[in-house]
Amino acid sequence: FSSATANAPKDWYVDNVTVVANSGSTSNTIINGDFESGSSVGWQMYSCDSICSASIISSTACLGSTGMCYNNQCTPTSNLQFIEQSFNATIGVIYNVSFWLVRGGSGIGAGTDLQVNVYS
Repeated sequence: FSSATANAPKDWYVDNVTVVANSGSTSNTIINGDFESGSSVGWQMYSCDSICSASIISSTACLGSTGMCYNNQCTPTSNLQFIEQSFNATIGVIYNVSFWLVRGGSGIGAGTDLQVNVYS
């Protein structure tokens, strides 16, 4: 995931990340997809600026209004934040990627962006 926000009152919350093979399996290939084990388990986080870094937080803004989730409230948009995880995949198998996402803050503003990238 990569995210940026141009407006200080706006931020991103990501929770409940799953990658599941479309072969009838229910096993999530993502470790700590609900972030409940904190940032040191399964995830790598990077920042394009040392002034602010996104983090995994405990907040009522997370899924279910409880627990932990990934949060980016760093501005400006040049301060991209990244959170990533590698996993093993099988060639020819289709995977379903899902996640819960909410943009926090009030009002309408340009310059907020969240992208999900999958690389092989």
